[in-house]
Amino acid sequence: MESRIIDNRKIICDAGCSFSYISDSRLSTSLHCHPAYELIYIREGKGQEFVGDCVRNFNSGDLVLIGENLPHLYLCDRLQDIESGNSCDILQFPGNLFPENMNGIDEYAKINRLLGNSARGILFRSESTVRRAVTIMRKFNRQSGINRLLSLIRLLHLLGGSAETVSLSSLKYVSPLKEYMID
Repeated sequence: MESRIIDNRKIICDAGCSFSYISDSRLSTSLHCHPAYELIYIREGKGQEFVGDCVRNFNSGDLVLIGENLPHLYLCDRLQDIESGNSCDILQFPGNLFPENMNGIDEYAKINRLLGNSARGILFRSESTVRRAVTIMRKFNRQSGINRLLSLIRLLHLLGGSAETVSLSSLKYVSPLKEYMID
């Protein structure tokens, strides 16, 4: 019998913070998911990215938003890259940071659409959008309180307005989580 496991990871935030930002992290090497949204910026490295039913090559400079409980995995091209030649910035945030009726609030329209579309994974193609997004992300660890949350909202609003995006998983993708997920 073949064993297929999808790790169900818990997101841990610093005290006093409702979302996590990790700068200069290593890329994940196990298939996993979590009940939080994840924005990944590839600082350095290249290899294969698996998001839902999508398999594609990733490169330095890629920015990807992964929706809640969407399985994903990054594999580097070379063994040396796993240890030293890959790095990324990872932003993880729960959906409960936003109003339940967000779809009825005009000011949240772009964010609501973005989060809905992230169920398939989103690759951002606009270099200027990626550059502006990374600038906002890198300020998170110097911010606290409402300013940090407002920066997250600004970031998601920026990304929600980007026209140069690619959905990663196909429309027919069905998550296998109930069958293969472990805690």
